[in-house]
Amino acid sequence: MKNRPLSPHLTIYKAQITSLVSIFHRISGICLALTAIFLLLVFSMDIVLSEYYLSYSQIFTIQTYAYWFFSSLGYLLLSLCIFHVSNGIRHLIWDTCVGLESRNVTNTGILVLTSSLLILFFILL
Repeated sequence: MKNRPLSPHLTIYKAQITSLVSIFHRISGICLALTAIFLLLVFSMDIVLSEYYLSYSQIFTIQTYAYWFFSSLGYLLLSLCIFHVSNGIRHLIWDTCVGLESRNVTNTGILVLTSSLLILFFILL
């Protein structure tokens, strides 16, 4: 076995804003896709099993911990959606070959993060 140096991995590699935004974009896309599939399943089951509607409504009105859990989950999904759309617009601009320089890629990554947080802040006001 040859004595070769290891290639950089997560314990050695210093994460940059561009890699973090890219990874988070993929994670947010997966979470949103899984949520859409889950909601489609819930809505299709709700149509078939409409007699259980009362039990669904009692969960949201009687138990306050369920309300806080589902509203927090909703805000999390909203923030994921805002970030994913903002970064998607960034990728659409890149498709026109604008802003592909290294400095611009870093600046637009920071812009996507700050604009996502500002939009979420103004929505939650």
